[in-house]
Amino acid sequence: MYRTANALVVNPSDLVGFVAYARLTALSAEVAAGRLERPERDDPMLDVLSRRGLAHERRWLERLRADGRHVVEIAGESSHESLREQADATLPALHAGAEVVYQAGLP
Repeated sequence: MYRTANALVVNPSDLVGFVAYARLTALSAEVAAGRLERPERDDPMLDVLSRRGLAHERRWLERLRADGRHVVEIAGESSHESLREQADATLPALHAGAEVVYQAGLP
């Protein structure tokens, strides 16, 4: 979650956090407003889970391609600018006939 000049931008991880622990959303909003700092975490298990999740996503994309699906991957980092670029690239990918848009962005 982060704040632009005109809006508070929420990502899928923020939604998952809200479902798991609604107070997390309020804390994240405080961080986005600059009233709190996000705590640093050094969690080796979280790193393992993250790597496994990325490997699972990669295998799933390979399976979709092997099944003949039209897959478009939208590259991006976690920066504010890249999120906007991802959102700007999503609709053209869908209009071009993509059946799967990996890392799609929503405006």
